[in-house]
Order: sequence, then structure tokens, then C-alpha cells
Amino acid sequence: ASAYRVIRPADLSKAAFAFLAIGDNATPISILHHLQSIQNDAGSWHRSYRINGEVVEPGLDLTQTAMPVILAWRMKTLGLIGGSYYPMARKAAAYIARVGPSSDTERWEEGMGFTPAELAAEISALVCAANWAREMDENAAYSHLLSTADYWQTKLEDWTFSECDCIGEG
Repeated sequence: ASAYRVIRPADLSKAAFAFLAIGDNATPISILHHLQSIQNDAGSWHRSYRINGEVVEPGLDLTQTAMPVILAWRMKTLGLIGGSYYPMARKAAAYIARVGPSSDTERWEEGMGFTPAELAAEISALVCAANWAREMDENAAYSHLLSTADYWQTKLEDWTFSECDCIGEG
């Protein structure tokens, strides 16, 4: 039997939120530091890694890039971190805005496209990063990220709602 030996940035971010919820602030800081250390130069994260940072699945899944941004912003609003993680969050949000909202493999690994959960994470990450950009007096980044999030939000129903039973084979 094989053990689960890989981490996904989104899952690691969610674990950090759980640590925050039980009052452990040190572990989420360590998690965020680790996520910062394995971020790609383009601003994204791969789908999965070994704990040492070795890439296991190099594919694009924008949820993996969105959740660390949301985590960083939350930790900043709690006063647990300062601005040192802003470049990581800004680069990730710029990546999401540039290549999103659809990705090569959506979160359930069924193929290319959208899911409401992935879109929610992407839009939330853009809003978080936009607010941080505003605090850093980066007005152009603030406007771009927020307008992208607003536009994607207006397209949610078009992208995710169907009136036919023509989706899938089951």
C-alpha cells in the first residue's frame, strides 16, 4: 500500500487555515514560508510537490495558485505577517489574471475547464491581492485585479450554468 506522499498548495493552505482556527499561529507562518519557497518564477504553483519541494505534478490548476494568496491575505489581516509576502501574493494574482479563469486541469482532475469552486478561489484571490495592492499604494495593480475579479464574477452563470443534460456521459 502506498502512502499519501505529496502536498498540494491548496490543501496545505487549507491546513494552515485549520491551524489558525485552533489558535496555532506559528504553523501557518511556516506553511506560508514553505509555499513562498516553492512558488514558480511565473507566479504559480504546480499541482503537487513532495515536502522537499520536488515537483510531482507540474500541471496548471489555478486553485493551487489562488489558495496561498487567500491564506497570505488572511494572515496579514490578522497581523501575523507584514508586507514581506506581498510580492508572492501579487505575482500569483497577476498570474491568475493573466492565464485564468480556465486552467488545463480543474480541481477535480476531470479535464480542462471551470468549476464553481475553482472560480470562487480565483476571484477571491484576486480580490485579496487587489486589497493588498491598494494598501501598498499600487493603484494600477489594484484596479486591474479588482476589475478582473468583477468581470469574472459577472460571468459565473454563463460559465457554470446549463439548461440541458448534455454535460458528461453519465
